[in-house]
Amino acid sequence: MKTYPVVFIPSILKYAMSLLPPAPVFNEDPPIGPGPEPEPLSLGLIAVQIFILTCTCLFLFIIGIIAAFEKSSIGFFFIVSFIIIIIGLLGGFLIKAEIVDNEEVYPKRHHKWRLEAEKYPRLQELYLQRKKEHERELEKVGSPERIAEFRVRCVQQALREIHVHSHDGINRSATRGPCEKILENHLSQYFPGEIHSCLSLEIPDYDYPYTTDCSYINNRLKLYIDIEVDEPYIHNSKEPYHFLNFWKDDNRNSFFLQNGWIVIRFAEEQVAKWPLSCCKVVATIINELTGKPIPETLASQPDLPEIKRWTEAEAQEMANKNFRKTYL
Repeated sequence: MKTYPVVFIPSILKYAMSLLPPAPVFNEDPPIGPGPEPEPLSLGLIAVQIFILTCTCLFLFIIGIIAAFEKSSIGFFFIVSFIIIIIGLLGGFLIKAEIVDNEEVYPKRHHKWRLEAEKYPRLQELYLQRKKEHERELEKVGSPERIAEFRVRCVQQALREIHVHSHDGINRSATRGPCEKILENHLSQYFPGEIHSCLSLEIPDYDYPYTTDCSYINNRLKLYIDIEVDEPYIHNSKEPYHFLNFWKDDNRNSFFLQNGWIVIRFAEEQVAKWPLSCCKVVATIINELTGKPIPETLASQPDLPEIKRWTEAEAQEMANKNFRKTYL
């Protein structure tokens, strides 16, 4: 992030803020149509089948007689006759089944088809209705309001699981700049009882603690936000400060993140010129995390103009020109 404000969020909260509510699944298959209307068997076709069967049997019978006379074998005649009987029985059985189907089964089959054909439009209508309801539910689930509500619940769950090192007391000897006090006063108006300053967090194996410029604490939700005001150089020594990739800031940010804090960094110039817009940034982040509404006074404020983060060389140049005097 190369512009102010800079926001650092613990990975578990960042993940919770990226989740989407589960979408309902529509597993219903469309109704199957009744198919083509069944037709009765043609009587002409049945007559043709009877004729073919008769001709076949007669043909085989004649062949059997001729072969029997030529070979003088009555046994061969009986074999052919047996085959003719089998073919006749099978053919007769099949033709009878078709006639019975045509007279008895077909009316039932056609009646069933007619009932299915009558029900199908209603089934199709109900299916399309349920499908549209599912699509409307998908739109609701994907709405910004529903997504925001879902993410707030996910963040609240993550906050209950995250291990937070709150603070180790107040560092009353910490030096404070004028803009830090300005920001604290404005934030206290919108978040009474939840804004604190100069909270100290002890650093393992180090004699001096980290001290917050300003902080938002909601003990009920276990939400802790470190709010920092970055000046480009130290006022008296003109030493460049809070520049890009400044190792002290990087270590500090990592420490707070590892201990469950969110870190928001403003440029000092932003706080001096647009303190209410800075408060709007804080309120917006709190809203995204907790669902707490943004106060109307802040919601109507213009968005905070971004300021490019300075390099060490740029901070030195700003110090040489006494840049801080242009807004303090």
